[in-house]
Amino acid sequence: MAILEKKAELEGIELPQEVAIFLATNIDSNVRELEGSLTRLGAFASLNKCPITVDFAREVLQSVLRDRGDRVITIESIQKAVCDFFRIRPNDLRSKRRTRTVALPRQVAMYLCRRYTNASFPVIGDRFGGRDHSTVIHAAQVIERRLREGRRPSAPPSSASSASWNDPAERAMSRAGARTARGAERRRL
Repeated sequence: MAILEKKAELEGIELPQEVAIFLATNIDSNVRELEGSLTRLGAFASLNKCPITVDFAREVLQSVLRDRGDRVITIESIQKAVCDFFRIRPNDLRSKRRTRTVALPRQVAMYLCRRYTNASFPVIGDRFGGRDHSTVIHAAQVIERRLREGRRPSAPPSSASSASWNDPAERAMSRAGARTARGAERRRL
């Protein structure tokens, strides 16, 4: 609540104590969301030339408050959802395996954990088999880049192998037992 009061003072927003308490108790996911809500409240109050009250805050922030709901998103619930979507086991996300069929779902799960929970990079890494925080940062960057480029991760077909399910040629060569060009190149090194 002290952060909220300090931010209100810096922005010149007259924030009553009961509104500060209302915001602090209803928006506890992260400081950025709390400060953003305060800024939004201040802007609406300034535009409408009215004082900030609890009812006014409830009305202005109804979309933020509605989105929160009663459901809690945890790292474990994200891991379960990702495993269901990609048809892999939760232990695979925490394993040391780095095949595409495991690495991509793991990166997606790490990205979602960072986006929808307030867990730090080290905490997320720990929940994914003791990985380093830099691995989580990399995973988040990879998925963000894929989303920007329009390359959305998709679920594998039911007969997925360790080859990329997005490349029919690699999938066919893998089923036939042939080495892919990329794999042969790696083995030469």
